[in-house]
Amino acid sequence: EVLLRFTSSALTLVSPQAGVARAAQAPSPSDFTNAVRQPERLFNLGKYADSEVAWSKVVDAFPDEALAWQNLATVELINTAGAMKLEELPAKGEDARRL
Repeated sequence: EVLLRFTSSALTLVSPQAGVARAAQAPSPSDFTNAVRQPERLFNLGKYADSEVAWSKVVDAFPDEALAWQNLATVELINTAGAMKLEELPAKGEDARRL
């Protein structure tokens, strides 16, 4: 039997039979901040495909971070928008067809 004990900074696995406890350190906010630098930089450079790959890695590493999921969704939308560019307005009468 293995028991899990959660604290604000770690997950502790406790095995009563062995009397051993191990702590798995939870990622710190600074780990997340460091992880988002590359995908943000790629996005700001207009390298949306590369940014999508980088955000996917951040989501894998930090699945509980809503910001990572939001930014991944944003670049996925941009990458699937085809020929449409950021801040491009639809031609007159085309707006209904784009929706």
